[in-house]
Amino acid sequence: MAHADFFIGREFWTETGRWRCTDVGTRTICAISLERHQATTLHPDGVQTTGITDDPTWLDGPPYALAEHVFDEVSFGALYASPADVPKRL
Repeated sequence: MAHADFFIGREFWTETGRWRCTDVGTRTICAISLERHQATTLHPDGVQTTGITDDPTWLDGPPYALAEHVFDEVSFGALYASPADVPKRL
């Protein structure tokens, strides 16, 4: 994909899964992963629990509860418009 292909909300794929563009800069884009992710919750009693979640509220934003990742022009060659475009691993 090329920088011009991106806009806020555009979904794309990498070898690690599906992503959503959250910002477009001059030479970069920011995105959040739409895959299941690890989440740690601090409960009112002070106990922390960690688990895997696919709760869609984590994808609401901005601001996002997930870390945004920056992809630069060097990365664009490894970003794909559809899952069918992602190279198959041997």
